[in-house]
Amino acid sequence: IGLLELQEDEKPSLSLSWPKINKGSKITHISAYTDNSSLFTTEGSLDREIVHQQSPPTKKPHLLSIDEEDQLLYGDIFEVKSLSPQQTTSVPQTKIESSHWCILSRENGSMEIYRLPDFNLVFSVRNFGVAPHTLCDSGPIPLTSPVDGGTHSGSDISIDDIICVGMGPGGIYPYIMAIVNKELVVYEAYVYKNTTVDHLKLRFSKVSHHVLLHDRKDTKLSKHFQQGVSQYTSKLRIFQGIAGYSGVFVCGTYPHWIFMSYRHALNIHPMYIDGPVLCFAPFNNVNCQNGFLYFNSESELRICVLPVHLSYDSYWPVRKVLLNSTPHFIGYHMESKTHVVVTSESKPLSVIPQVGADDNEVFEHVERDERFVLPNEDVFHVQLYSPTSWEPVPTAKVTMDTFHHVTSMKVMSLRSQETLSGRKEFIVVATTTLYGEDLNSKGKIQIYDIIEVIPEPGKPLTKHKLKSLYSQDQKWPVTGLDCVDGLILTCMGQKIFMWQFKDKKDLMAVAFIDAETYIHSARSIRGLILISDISRSVQLLQYQEKRRSLSLISEDMSSMEVYGSDFLIDGSHIGFIVSDSDQNVVLFQYQPENPDSNGGAFLTRQADFNAGTNINVFLRIRCKTSASLGASHEIKIALADKRQCTFFGTLDGGLGYILPVPEKVYRRLSMLQIKLTQGIRHIAGLNPKAFRTYSSRHHMLYGIQRNMLDGELIWQYLNLSLKEKNDFAKQIGTFPAQILGDLKEIEKVTSHF
Repeated sequence: IGLLELQEDEKPSLSLSWPKINKGSKITHISAYTDNSSLFTTEGSLDREIVHQQSPPTKKPHLLSIDEEDQLLYGDIFEVKSLSPQQTTSVPQTKIESSHWCILSRENGSMEIYRLPDFNLVFSVRNFGVAPHTLCDSGPIPLTSPVDGGTHSGSDISIDDIICVGMGPGGIYPYIMAIVNKELVVYEAYVYKNTTVDHLKLRFSKVSHHVLLHDRKDTKLSKHFQQGVSQYTSKLRIFQGIAGYSGVFVCGTYPHWIFMSYRHALNIHPMYIDGPVLCFAPFNNVNCQNGFLYFNSESELRICVLPVHLSYDSYWPVRKVLLNSTPHFIGYHMESKTHVVVTSESKPLSVIPQVGADDNEVFEHVERDERFVLPNEDVFHVQLYSPTSWEPVPTAKVTMDTFHHVTSMKVMSLRSQETLSGRKEFIVVATTTLYGEDLNSKGKIQIYDIIEVIPEPGKPLTKHKLKSLYSQDQKWPVTGLDCVDGLILTCMGQKIFMWQFKDKKDLMAVAFIDAETYIHSARSIRGLILISDISRSVQLLQYQEKRRSLSLISEDMSSMEVYGSDFLIDGSHIGFIVSDSDQNVVLFQYQPENPDSNGGAFLTRQADFNAGTNINVFLRIRCKTSASLGASHEIKIALADKRQCTFFGTLDGGLGYILPVPEKVYRRLSMLQIKLTQGIRHIAGLNPKAFRTYSSRHHMLYGIQRNMLDGELIWQYLNLSLKEKNDFAKQIGTFPAQILGDLKEIEKVTSHF
């Protein structure tokens, strides 16, 4: 290793020196690191002050009277600068001097850290190539003795790159990142009392992540990428100031961004838009400020910038839009390319509904003085938003009547004679009136169309406007909506109606059927309709166009308080996914040949799973069918053949997805799940099998099916050491590459965001 130093004399010059280090195994990669955290030190004890753990100095006011306390609680806080110095406290700041270090990896799988510029060994890990959970100091190594790589030989270990980088604001959180055996490993430094003299007083803990950088062996993607990639090309590139973020970019077949912002948590985002990335570098000039450039697999240079309107300090890139109201429903109108959003805001209510003649509602306006506190009522709005800037369209807003709560809104492609295709998109809104206990609840169906008008000067968003085509009161509350073969399906309590929107003027009833107790949602695929009852589980209906009739095909006879339901598409097979109030997820299927279905009268339970949270909404998205190899190459993904991924949202703000997998993949991952349940440490010693088991408040007359894998448990396989991966794979009769390939296939078909 050669060390180049800049001599700052009268004539600056570079001096080259050859420090003496261990001459054991061959050095494969080397990286320099400048520490700003004070963690990299060989002196001091655990009681030393660490700057990045200190809170910024604050000034606390000393309240002397009750009036000042009331002013602090209920009024404007008085300025702190008016207080005397004796009434303020502050935490002293210590200035941290930067230190320089060198980290390197050897061919036998060991890792060493040297202090610069004297190149003294201060930290060594002999088994770094097996990716252990904790990096512990192996002690000093004599200069003449070879370095032992541990229990694994050098042929079993491949360290492709290694760096040490300071993450977070100011780079005060040291991380070691490396690509070991084509897998990304990340370690975080923490303070530890090392007894070895003149060695670093710290250790490194492995950070869990779900990043897979390689594909199955000998795939078209890996062969195409390896044609023009050099063995010595650095795959981990440190960047600063790209769109205000700093972190690491991972080059390779599947490139990734690694960010850390003010939340002090690592966030890793894939970049599959242009296929493999050969090399990467930050770039900043007048025409491309705070950008970057890279070469793709076609050896094409790309000069890019990151979108600044997105926040990357989360699991997915997120953009927050301020609505100043509570959103309830959202839909996309393809013809006008706008978003339809239903929101509500609370306003004081000065109207009281009362019972009038013929049991109709009569509104009485109440006049009170200014000091009277009026009750609040939610007022709903239908608003159009631009998909590019997410600004509201000024002339496209409709306010619902008082006491009318929107229970459903969908953009439907209804039958129409205006277009050649025979379909046209309309906005259908269902509302329910809430007057209290004395008056019956009623509903209303409203249909809107988006028309184009001449925009106002300087306001291009005003070219769209909402036009009301139909608005009619109903005898019952309208609790659900859906589109079935160009017709409108409405759920009104325990009744279900099918309507045809004729001549953009009136709704004509086509079919109806009586359901169980209270239907609150409906989902349809072609002529099949899945309806959810508030206490009697789900029912499967069919609409027959020739007979113009709705008929019950099958139902679930168990008692279940359904929160959400949808279809699960697996090629030519279709399932019905249902979530309930007990935080369970159940998969049903229609199997008339199964004896348990009583000739198809009952839905058969195929799988059940306890999600640990209440799931209230589902969304089906087609799996990604191909992976990009650049500008002119694409390959198909076998797992995505005629499958759809069902995403879901929870009441506590979580997101997840359910994906059908082939039988071979399911059996392999099922055996791995059993071994992981028995062989790894779990949080607080809890058993994941017992936690994911179906549980209900009602008595069950059937057995628990399971048949649904726990993705959170299986993905922990990525964070095991090399020895643990080989042991678990050997126990189920396969290889780690096969398991990692299955997980990578699942990631590719679901990486929509």
